[in-house]
Amino acid sequence: MPIVGKAGKAVSPSRESVVDGSYEPFSRPIFIYVAEKAAQRPEVKQFVEYYLAQGKPLIEEVKYVPLPAQAYSLATEHFHRGKLGTGFGGVPEVGLKVEELLAREAKL
Repeated sequence: MPIVGKAGKAVSPSRESVVDGSYEPFSRPIFIYVAEKAAQRPEVKQFVEYYLAQGKPLIEEVKYVPLPAQAYSLATEHFHRGKLGTGFGGVPEVGLKVEELLAREAKL
């Protein structure tokens, strides 16, 4: 079902409109958040690394739209650096690209 986007034009649901943030507010990324202490556990570290490296085919299998490749790379880099928090900062936002969100300074 098309929606009216920010520019006042109809936006159809598609992989592209979900990824570029224009099919909002009906699409949103799904993130996992790992507590600092839990991230030190080998099984949690192994799960997160698997999820970020191999999750795309599983996400597509259940008919979700995977994140862009750059988003997985940024999330993996953040995890390896121990970067905690969220780019949302407690304020709900729609229409953002995931890469823009991951580039922000994270807040706890």
